[in-house]
Amino acid sequence: MVVVCLMNFKVAYYMLMILIITHTVHAMQMMLRLCDKFANDFDIKFNCGKSVAMCIGKRFKEKCVPLQIDNKDICMLLNLDV
Repeated sequence: MVVVCLMNFKVAYYMLMILIITHTVHAMQMMLRLCDKFANDFDIKFNCGKSVAMCIGKRFKEKCVPLQIDNKDICMLLNLDV
């Protein structure tokens, strides 16, 4: 399974996005913890309302634990329909 996460965050007056790709949900949560620490150290706020994650692969339909940043759940997409 591949986990993809797109996160929005604000630095000064700029909105930026980062894309994180990992091979497991656990690895993604570890990366999000690193992002959380970086955000706290440099006074950056992630916008969890505009951040999304999606699992890709054979087990993409399996339910997994919610991914979190700043102690808030990130929305898990089930498909790419907008």
